[in-house]
Amino acid sequence: TMYLRKYPKGDVKWRLQTATNYPDEYKLVATGVDFLSRWTASDVNNPLIGVLSVGVLKGWNMVSVPLIVEDYRKSVLYPTSISNAFSYEDGGYVIKDILENNKGYWLKFTSDQTVLFTGLLSTVDSIDVVPGWNLIGSLSSPISVENVVPSEGITFISSFYQYQTGYQTTGVLHPGRAYWIKMSGAGKLYLSVP
Repeated sequence: TMYLRKYPKGDVKWRLQTATNYPDEYKLVATGVDFLSRWTASDVNNPLIGVLSVGVLKGWNMVSVPLIVEDYRKSVLYPTSISNAFSYEDGGYVIKDILENNKGYWLKFTSDQTVLFTGLLSTVDSIDVVPGWNLIGSLSSPISVENVVPSEGITFISSFYQYQTGYQTTGVLHPGRAYWIKMSGAGKLYLSVP
């Protein structure tokens, strides 16, 4: 038996009790994002581990980290990239050696190729946004922009833009890709796979 307790600062902690029913074969993962939450149970026959492949093109790409991984170093996640990873913060680009889920990055590659990721699936999350342009990532499955909900008091003031040798608007956010979105104010975007 496991108990989930929410602490005043919003932390969620597990307390493990002695189990008698196959403790090594069953796992429970809980993800919570303010008012959105999803509970997922797994066993040895239905693991929560995912393997995703993300195609990148020769030249500059807007990318993200599509799974919850053990090592977030850019050199591990995108070893064939020939550039630094650039995030967009405070109106400018910042070099990042350690990448994060939900954030978008610019990376350059010498050829079209496929990048493989292994990790836990991310099907619900939130992204902090600021007024103006934001470079965001996505989840582990494609989601319609209709499943991206801004927090109370802020709105989208642009379409979602992807980059593939040029900018195009998009109605679907794909794993491993990044997107530009312009926001009316600071807050959060809530993403969930239906």
